[in-house]
Amino acid sequence: MARRSKRNRPVWPTIIALLLLGALSIGAGYLGGRYLLRGFAPEVTDPPEPESGESVPEADDPPGEQEPAALEPEGSPDPEESSEEAEEQEPAVEAGDEEDEEHEEAASYAVTGRAMQFFRVQAGAFSVEENAVLLAEDLREMGHAAVVFAADEAYRVVVDLVYREDDARELADALNEDGMEALAIPWELSALDVALPVGESNGRVLVELTRALEDLLQAHGGAEIDSGRSRNEEIRVRADEVGGRLAQLDADFVPEAYRRFIIDRLESHLHLARNDPGSVACHESYIRLAWAFRAARASLD
Repeated sequence: MARRSKRNRPVWPTIIALLLLGALSIGAGYLGGRYLLRGFAPEVTDPPEPESGESVPEADDPPGEQEPAALEPEGSPDPEESSEEAEEQEPAVEAGDEEDEEHEEAASYAVTGRAMQFFRVQAGAFSVEENAVLLAEDLREMGHAAVVFAADEAYRVVVDLVYREDDARELADALNEDGMEALAIPWELSALDVALPVGESNGRVLVELTRALEDLLQAHGGAEIDSGRSRNEEIRVRADEVGGRLAQLDADFVPEAYRRFIIDRLESHLHLARNDPGSVACHESYIRLAWAFRAARASLD
């Protein structure tokens, strides 16, 4: 009987088995090592939460953006809501501020007056007052008004304040024929525009009084009259207008210069203008009134 011959077995199954065995060994070693290392690592826990009442500062906030809670009043509204309400509502004004503003508005009033040109007829000027007084007495005996004014280190004798230059020169020429050295000199009443601490109601009366006085001076000075009234009648009408305005004025709240002028000059002049407008005494009172009126206005500018 014949014997079978041996065949050579392949090597590759053995190699594959060894590789699988090695891979299984490496995996088992890796898992076992991780398990052992976890047993020696420290336990990691979450940080404890702060107790009530403690504050945790946020280091990332830049300085100046957060306001301390102590500076914010209790019950303060949300900033966003406050900004929306501020856009819808007007800012509140306290009652005291409103009263102060009203008082400031009512505390002054613009008083105005128009510029006017007259001509003064001057009969003479002296360095000695006695000589001026003697000339004034002579002029009164001649039927003229005469008022002595001290100005520029001289005593001047004024006979009239005339509205038209031709009338002034005519009067000066007549006086010169009597041996005097009379002159017709421009005399101006400057415009008035000043805020006075008189209040609105008193200020309006003061403006009306100023205009009435200007009309009265024009009537005395012989300005052309379109009303058809005579000069004396016009003076009486203008005097009544001034008196009506004066009765409405509270003199206690008028500037000192105007108050002196009203008390010392105007009331006495109105009596003469109403009762005897053509007299020498009334004309002299008119000249003094005009001088005082100009001085009072100049003191307010």
